Amino acid sequence: MLTGASWDALRPLNNCVLTGASWDTLRLLNNCVLTGASWDALRPLNNCVLTGASWDALRLLNNCVLTTAIWDALRLLNNCVLTGASWDVLRLLNNCVLTRASWDALRLLDNCVLTGASCDALRPLNNCVLTRGVGTLYDY
Repeated sequence: MLTGASWDALRPLNNCVLTGASWDTLRLLNNCVLTGASWDALRPLNNCVLTGASWDALRLLNNCVLTTAIWDALRLLNNCVLTGASWDVLRLLNNCVLTRASWDALRLLDNCVLTGASCDALRPLNNCVLTRGVGTLYDY
């Protein structure tokens, strides 16, 4: 279980190049209650390019109720070139409760290079509780 404060620690990872090995550490954090001290270990990852395997770390979001603070962690996707494989991790967000503020965070993805297959990965989000409406993403 990750708190909003815990996810704030991911912000330093923005615009980093991370290898699969680097992200292995995050897998151990799955379903953990993380304190500020716990996240200190992630600081060496700062300023580190993400591969498909690197994105596996986002699987910790599976079956979570996402708050605005938690979605702030997705800001590290800003200005990234995302492949179909990269977007696969978003499928795990299916059946999440998303607020209007939560959806606003996805606007940062506007500057990404998305293929048709990439957009298909977002379709599972249709079953979520959305205050803005299911079709918001397709208005881009």
